[in-house]
Amino acid sequence: MPERIWRIIEGIWLGAGAWPDFIEAMRLVLPSGGSDKEGPDREPAKWALLPGLCCQAAGGDARWADSLAAAWLLFYIAADIMDSVEDQDEPDPWWQESGPGMAINVASGLYFSASQVLNSLYQYDATRSAAPDVTRKFLNDFLIMCSGQHRDLTNPEPLLDQYWQIAAAKSGYFFGLACQAGARLGTDESKKISSYQQYGYHLGMLLQILDDLEDFYGLQSSSTSVKWRTLKKSLPVVYALQMYSGSNERQLRQCLKDASGDNKAAEEAIALLEGSGVVVYLISEMARHRSLAIENLEQAKPQPAEAEFLETFVSDIGAPV
Repeated sequence: MPERIWRIIEGIWLGAGAWPDFIEAMRLVLPSGGSDKEGPDREPAKWALLPGLCCQAAGGDARWADSLAAAWLLFYIAADIMDSVEDQDEPDPWWQESGPGMAINVASGLYFSASQVLNSLYQYDATRSAAPDVTRKFLNDFLIMCSGQHRDLTNPEPLLDQYWQIAAAKSGYFFGLACQAGARLGTDESKKISSYQQYGYHLGMLLQILDDLEDFYGLQSSSTSVKWRTLKKSLPVVYALQMYSGSNERQLRQCLKDASGDNKAAEEAIALLEGSGVVVYLISEMARHRSLAIENLEQAKPQPAEAEFLETFVSDIGAPV
């Protein structure tokens, strides 16, 4: 990430009069603070390059999207914190002792910081005309994300089509937003902007599938540390339960229920998941979203240098894991 984007974030905090200890707490969760989380979607600083790349690819200047990149990054991290708390994940070290209230407060500070950053779009000639569209899109898409999270929290055992709706709301729309908003600063051509949005949407879906696939590979290598309580909402289980019927479905449900304290049940659950053909399904879905991302990128007709970067973002996802 360019240093100037970090300066935008720090400037917002100092200008708002946030207290030093709270600034330090928010600073700690930024990528430069050294997150210990892993996974293909845990690279927020990398993905926050998308607004600037899409702005420049659409004919603008990447620096016009600095505020967008800063806002998107802050929203990204805040949403990730809230998701961890709401899903009752293991706490990160920085809030383990103080409890989830600390995490929620820091996430709230990041949300308000991002809103402040978005307001700065109205201050500059290059972004002022697009600012209302971009701000409205940010807030609308966050309502869609929250809708997806609400459905995720209230539906402990989604069907396959419901899983995809939730994944689209929580990941596809958010990555689509990064690309669409950036492109909007570089052009007002609606078809071009839509193509960038679809590129980002399929990129986000690709990341979500890869995350599930890597979780499943981790499950195969070690079932002892698996959170079987939340596994029913993962794509491998959702897919397998929909593919199976009769005794196989009943056996898988029972194994999932018993797996937390029974290694044999855990091994049987893994074998049943493998037998459903879920790996082939996930890989084929990744190929489909990768193809659609590249197709929409080509339709956007980006500048050559930025096109290469954006194509690399897609091709690198799903390299052998």
